[in-house]
Amino acid sequence: MLKQLFMTTIAATTLGLGATMLTAPQPAAAQSIYQSVPQAYRGTWKLKHATWSAKKNLKLKITARSFKSQFGSYAGKELGVYQGKHSISVFKIAGGMQVGAYNNLQRTHYQQQPALKWSFNGQSMTYVRAR
Repeated sequence: MLKQLFMTTIAATTLGLGATMLTAPQPAAAQSIYQSVPQAYRGTWKLKHATWSAKKNLKLKITARSFKSQFGSYAGKELGVYQGKHSISVFKIAGGMQVGAYNNLQRTHYQQQPALKWSFNGQSMTYVRAR
């Protein structure tokens, strides 16, 4: 009886130590959301093409910690940024959690000019740098 109790205690201790030493990998969403927007995406952009009806020449202004457009603005601590491999996503945060949908931004070209493709809810718009 004492031997069985001893073996059970050793097994439980070993499992407990093993569980604390092995940690699960962090999901991508667990990365810091208070990042700044990369330099390549910053600047003032002008609308050139949209998959839905939108006024031409609408402006999109992006700085390190702000995202301003006709459709919504996020700045400071309410701006969340997730950096993917070939794009970034910006979204509104409150209390450290995402409260709005992702706005995906991807660098591309439009008529041989550097451009920015903004997609949201299945719709997309293409912006070029304003001069």
